[in-house]
Formats: sequence, C-alpha cells, structure tokens
Amino acid sequence: MTRLISEFANNTCSDCCGVFSPMIVPPTFYKDLNNVFLSSIWNRTDIALRKVNHIIFCGYSFPDADIHIKYLLKRAQTNRDGELRITVINNHEGKKSEDAKEENQRFKRFLGGQVDYTGLSFEDFAVDPMAVISP
Repeated sequence: MTRLISEFANNTCSDCCGVFSPMIVPPTFYKDLNNVFLSSIWNRTDIALRKVNHIIFCGYSFPDADIHIKYLLKRAQTNRDGELRITVINNHEGKKSEDAKEENQRFKRFLGGQVDYTGLSFEDFAVDPMAVISP
C-alpha cells in the first residue's frame, strides 16, 4: 500500500461518519468488481449515462482494456430514445497522426460513425468549452 493510500485508510466521512478506505481499480482487463460499493457506483453511472444527451471525452484514448466502460457506454447508447452525441477531445502537442487515426478508429468502431473526433486539445477546450458543449 502506498503512503497516500495508507494515510486515508479507515478514515471516517465528515458528512455521514461512515468508515471508508481508498480503492484502486487498475486499467487492466482483470478487475475485481465484486465490491458492493463499486457495484453501486457502476449502477448509478449506468443510470446517469442513459439520461445524458452528449458525452465529451477529454484526455481519454478509449483503451481496449476498459471493457467495463465500453459496456456502460454501449448500454447508454442503445437503451435510449434519442441519439447520443459523442465528442472526443484528446489532441496534444507532439501527438503522432498515426496515433490519432488509430484512436479515432477505436472510438468509431465501437460507438459508430457519429463520433465527433476533434483536433482539439484540453487547453483548446478550456478556452471556450461552450463551443463544444452547445452546438
């Protein structure tokens, strides 16, 4: 256990006085998602994603190992009445065009051709977020 995690282990919440411990969910194919609290978070996320109309990925490459995120997104995309807008903002200085092309294909292969894979960086987005959120 790292020092940062051990400092927060078995602390109490100032709002509800419940005991809590940090939990790390690694970015790998092999995750243990049987924890009741983590399951509750995944369920709430599923419900929330079904209600939104626009998801903006900022600084996320949609790696193959994130199968649980992909499952949640696919459920949100298919279990809705209207269309889900998806925008990707993940450019940065020095990013290779081959990497961007591969990333774009990864998003579109899984979520469909309606994905708006922009050439924007986080810094670009931060200057005028409404330009992406509003249209």
